[in-house]
Amino acid sequence: MTPGSPAVKVSGAKLVPRSGNPGSLMKKRLNWLLALLLSLVVSIANAMTLAEAIKKVQRDTGGQILSAQTVTERGRQVHVIRVLRPDGRVQEIRLPAG
Repeated sequence: MTPGSPAVKVSGAKLVPRSGNPGSLMKKRLNWLLALLLSLVVSIANAMTLAEAIKKVQRDTGGQILSAQTVTERGRQVHVIRVLRPDGRVQEIRLPAG
C-alpha cells in the first residue's frame, strides 16, 4: 500500500481490503458506521414539531403554556416551553426539536 492510498478499494459491491488485518479494520469501521446510522435514526424518531412539543407539555404537566419557541443551543434545535403548572410554579422545559 502506498502512502495516501485508501485502505480499501471498491470492487463491484464488495469492499476489498488492501493489506493488514482486514477483518479488524473493516469491523471497526462498520461498527462505527452502524452506530452513526442508529444515532441518526433515533434522532429523527424523537424529532417533534413545536406544536407537538406544546401538546406534550400541556398533557404531561396539566399546566398553561406561557411561551414557546425553538432555539439553537450548541448547534442543535431545541423547543423551549414555559408553562404555569397547576401548583403555581413556572417551569421551563426543553425538548429536542430534531
